[in-house]
Amino acid sequence: MEIVNDEERGRFVVDFPEGEGVLIYRLPRAGVIELFHTEVDPLLRGRGVAGMLAQHGFDVARAKGWKVVVTCPYVKAWAKRHPEVEDLIVER
Repeated sequence: MEIVNDEERGRFVVDFPEGEGVLIYRLPRAGVIELFHTEVDPLLRGRGVAGMLAQHGFDVARAKGWKVVVTCPYVKAWAKRHPEVEDLIVER
């Protein structure tokens, strides 16, 4: 599965024959990415797509040395289950 960074639209995207999953992000200031909204087509739900997108967002942040603001409710819940990303999270 390939997650594509659509920088122009500020979103990470994964495509499947059944639809797509997206994690919308913003870059509010230098060195910070805000993970804003996750959306997964209904036919893909329950297959871990949103979790893969959340992981990807944090992986990108870590690779670039960025901090992460989490405003997406799904990503907030996901991050609580993944303490390994806690060091990246900052408040808005």
